[in-house]
Amino acid sequence: MENVNTGELTAFEQAVMANLQNEGTVLDESYPTSERAMAEAIKVSLQVSDEIKKDAFFCDDIEVITKPDGTPVSVIDQNTEKILKAHFNRVLPSINVVGEELKGEMDPEGDNVAIDPIDGTFDYLTGFPNYTIVNTGFKKLAPEWATVFEPGTGILTYAIGDQPTRRLQCETGSKPGLKYGRNLP
Repeated sequence: MENVNTGELTAFEQAVMANLQNEGTVLDESYPTSERAMAEAIKVSLQVSDEIKKDAFFCDDIEVITKPDGTPVSVIDQNTEKILKAHFNRVLPSINVVGEELKGEMDPEGDNVAIDPIDGTFDYLTGFPNYTIVNTGFKKLAPEWATVFEPGTGILTYAIGDQPTRRLQCETGSKPGLKYGRNLP
């Protein structure tokens, strides 16, 4: 991936954008597993964001459980994690997926994706848009990439390897997409 700070999308971002509507994988096997997994994280985060925004807006009585650490978790957190896991299991079954809410074990010898389906559950439950969907990729327990999507603002931030961290403005809904981006300092 090249270093671009003009507002234009990088070649990787253009490839992701071109394939967001596909039922199968976003990127083909010519891309490294880390880029393919990150592209899938972007796709599924954009896809679920409208549903979780709508659920928060229209649900007056969201079931909330207090975790042992004292933080809240909602049924929507758990359902969103199930959707994210199911997506990865369908399109990249060789990658082990673990989540904050429903747990799982990292594979110390393989590729892993760790999911936090709604980071900032308290803000989410109280109507503030300061929550994110976080996905992080690991190879043999070493972090390789991460995506952080803010459904309330449509901002996606991602990093992979030693490339510059990128911030993108995104569209969600029936035609999700990447609009423009820039490198972060």
